[in-house]
Amino acid sequence: MSFVYYVNDMLFFGVMTIADKRDLYDEAVRIFVRLSEDPDDLAFQRQKDAFLNRGEAEREAYRKVQRAWKVSAAKPSRPPYAIIIFFVVAATLSYFALPEARTFLYADHRTGVSSKEVRLASDDMAVLDAGSALTDDTGQTARSVALLRGSAFFDVQSNSRPFVVEVDDLMVEVLGTQFETALIDDEVRVSVLKGRVSVSRNDATWTLEPGDQLIRKPDGRVEVAAVASSTIASWRDGQLIAKDLSFAQIAEIIDRRLPGRIVILDQATARSEITGSFDLTRPDLALEALAVTGSVRVINITPFLYVVTSG
Repeated sequence: MSFVYYVNDMLFFGVMTIADKRDLYDEAVRIFVRLSEDPDDLAFQRQKDAFLNRGEAEREAYRKVQRAWKVSAAKPSRPPYAIIIFFVVAATLSYFALPEARTFLYADHRTGVSSKEVRLASDDMAVLDAGSALTDDTGQTARSVALLRGSAFFDVQSNSRPFVVEVDDLMVEVLGTQFETALIDDEVRVSVLKGRVSVSRNDATWTLEPGDQLIRKPDGRVEVAAVASSTIASWRDGQLIAKDLSFAQIAEIIDRRLPGRIVILDQATARSEITGSFDLTRPDLALEALAVTGSVRVINITPFLYVVTSG
């Protein structure tokens, strides 16, 4: 997925030994922020004491968070949360760069901040959305690709060899059709514009007709519902027509088109469902429109960091 981070229930980062440092600073920020909101909370006071008593690494992490907070207090025009987020993101970009680099290293086709049409080895056409990556494993017996991240719209020629798209834990198989596959915020969506599509996972199989959309939720649940043809890969025309997408999913799609990263400060905002139309040709304005729709605000700390806050 793109680097849209949720902060409050969980904050990701790391520098030390990636996972350990991430968890260490996650805990330090959560304790500090909660105590700043409610200094009389005895449970968090005890949690802070236990955290600091564990060792020097914990104490150093907590000191860094305190310093970031003091800097923000001296500059009231910059919200404390934003300063903390800027500090931890800037200090730990290496953690996120690793999976990003691996994904794009393995990809045969990849995009930056704009979409691109590509011709696959099978001679079929695909349009990759911004920030997307695809491997092409076509061989003698099958036409096969794997969507590593982002979204792709496929225009598959009728052929005796099946065309297979692997996306996360799903296998999408067609003979000739037009359809979109998308991996957005750990959720997979397969939407059919033309023809018939077979989607399988383990022993389960779903057959999709034009106007059908299969959604595999992050928790593994699968739903099939009707979808308007105008919403399928609408990003090809520079528009995002969203129906019942979460705030985080829309933010991720916009994020792919920005040079920086979007930070969402709380899970309630991230999970809220949004329906609307957004102009992806101006991602900065699209993010502002999303914020207005979600009744939150965007703080642009640098050209590389956008903070979404309800405060």
